[in-house]
Amino acid sequence: MQKTIALSEQEATLRQLLLDVSNYIGTLDGQSRPQLRFTGGWVRDKLLGVGSKDIDIAIDSMTGY
Repeated sequence: MQKTIALSEQEATLRQLLLDVSNYIGTLDGQSRPQLRFTGGWVRDKLLGVGSKDIDIAIDSMTGY
């Protein structure tokens, strides 16, 4: 079973900002685009349909940016 997570306007804006930064880093010489994964209690809370005040994001590489 697959659930769809509905984002608030603020969450959607933050998601897009982070994806834009990740894509920008991927355009730099010698840099691969970092993969972002939304994790933790925020995902659980969204799946349960309850509010959450923080978002945990895992990054697959540290670039120094």
